[in-house]
This record gives sequence, C-alpha cells and structure tokens, in this order.
Amino acid sequence: MKRDYKKLVRIAARNLYNKQAEDVFIYDVRDFSPFFDWVLVATGKNEVHLKALLDSLIEEMEKSSLSPHHIEGEDAKRWILIDYEGFVVHIFLPEVRKYYEFDRIFEGMKKLRFVYKR
Repeated sequence: MKRDYKKLVRIAARNLYNKQAEDVFIYDVRDFSPFFDWVLVATGKNEVHLKALLDSLIEEMEKSSLSPHHIEGEDAKRWILIDYEGFVVHIFLPEVRKYYEFDRIFEGMKKLRFVYKR
C-alpha cells in the first residue's frame, strides 16, 4: 500500500507547530526531487527545544506507523535532518537557518498551505 506522504507531512507539521516550533513551512518538491515529495522546515528556540521537537515528532509519526529512515545532526543539536523517505524534515536553531539562508533554496516552489491555531 502506497503511503499518503502529503497527509503524513501535514501531521508532522502540526506536531511541530503544536510544540511551539516557529516558521513552519512545507515545500512541494515533487517536480524537483526524485528522492522525496515534501520538505518540512521548522525552527526551534534552543538546543533543548530542538531535541524536544525531534522526540515529539518521532513519537507522533510512530502513531501512523512511520519511523525515520535516517536522522542526522541529533548530537550537534543545531540542525537536525529527519528522513521519512517520502518527505524530509529540517529543524534548525534560528541562527543556523538564517546563516545558511535555507529557505532561499525553495524560492519559487509551492508551499503546502496549512493553518493551525495554538
């Protein structure tokens, strides 16, 4: 059975948003990447918050029977990459996201719209 990664990336975004992540965006990269369909980007407030976001996300996605294929940056806690095969998640410290101008990579690409209230 093919997974609905669009639905799953929305679940992931909602989880990060509800855990106080900032600047949460989902980019549609289906026309640009042969490896995944969606890129979820979020910012945590500090290293402790990044770890809490990661732990919460893993727990939430396991409810949908989805485990990370690969995680990078977990020890450094400045930029964490979580690969869920159909989508990837980048969680940054604010200064790291700004330094690498990460969102510029996706200029002109469609964003998946979502609205959540805290």
